Amino acid sequence: MTVENEFPHDGPISRARVKYEDYKGSASADSNDSRSFKSLLIREGIITEQDYIAAIRLGMGEIFDTVRDPYVEVYVREDSSDEKSYRCIVLNMTMNEFLLMFKRFQVLLTK
Repeated sequence: MTVENEFPHDGPISRARVKYEDYKGSASADSNDSRSFKSLLIREGIITEQDYIAAIRLGMGEIFDTVRDPYVEVYVREDSSDEKSYRCIVLNMTMNEFLLMFKRFQVLLTK
């Protein structure tokens, strides 16, 4: 895992979207007690214990013959900060590294 980029993000965090939206859905996950995005980012010196992870976005570009690694965006804010002002931290990580951050992970897509 490496940090690719970090930038401010003002405004609400929107729902997941793709180009045609043939399917829409929801996701749910249980944190892994032994590893998490917060502990990883603290260990790397990117955030502090007081920071709050408000959202995590997982995305994939167009898939042809090979599945590439996803893009991962972690939206962080300070506990005392404005709820609509975030830091967006873009991570380079494999799908395996991403899924290991959770005990359970489920996505439901419907037509």
